[in-house]
Amino acid sequence: MSAVVRSLLKLATVHRYSSYAYFSLSTPYCAAKKSISDEAIKAQTAKPIEDTIFGKIARKEIKIDLLHEDDQCVAFHDISKQAPTHFLVIPKEPIPQ
Repeated sequence: MSAVVRSLLKLATVHRYSSYAYFSLSTPYCAAKKSISDEAIKAQTAKPIEDTIFGKIARKEIKIDLLHEDDQCVAFHDISKQAPTHFLVIPKEPIPQ
């Protein structure tokens, strides 16, 4: 193992998903990670029949700062911006998993 890899392993957290692995540097070496919102977690773990925050946005049940809308998708500003230009684009119809 090279000295560079050993140095990175001291600074980084190794994440493994299936046969893939990636490194993420922890603070203070990079900006702090934001945790994802409860609504995003609910959306990720929702069953196909369950309603999500994104379905409510697509049906206009939740008020948003709309950037674009057409017959297929809706684009809007994210409430937890990660960059000066950060927006989300979601389909109006759910995509089957």
